[in-house]
Amino acid sequence: MAPTNWEAYNPRCFDRDLALIIAKTYNNATDIAIVMATPDVASFQGNMSGADIHAGVHGGGHYILGGAGLDFFASPADPAFWVHHGMIDKMWTEWQAIEPTTRNWALNGTNQIFNPPGSTTITLDYVEDWGYLSAARPAAELMRVGYEGFCYKYE
Repeated sequence: MAPTNWEAYNPRCFDRDLALIIAKTYNNATDIAIVMATPDVASFQGNMSGADIHAGVHGGGHYILGGAGLDFFASPADPAFWVHHGMIDKMWTEWQAIEPTTRNWALNGTNQIFNPPGSTTITLDYVEDWGYLSAARPAAELMRVGYEGFCYKYE
């Protein structure tokens, strides 16, 4: 669920403004290695998304795209969004594979973005409602690429 002060309806033309300085600063091999070396899911999420002033590999990818890529609601309209999120998904899968017995089931956070007070803590039993996209499924079925009905994997 998005924060209440976010405006979802914002009609405009598609735009993109590639920022190479962001790519060199936040989306390079060193940054990816830092994310992959994190020992726990909270650190992984913080380094991936840039929980502090650092943009992180995930946030940095959106900043690189600029324009619609910076808009929470419009960014999926940019085809590059899907390539970027495919890489984030691949990194998650590879991070899990380092210690699968603990990382395959590692959770951290709530059912709302930015974990506001009063939001529900996610557990493996928490059921995600996918609306028109899919049947509701428990978080445990959404944790691992290549399992529980996912028909793709990274090799």
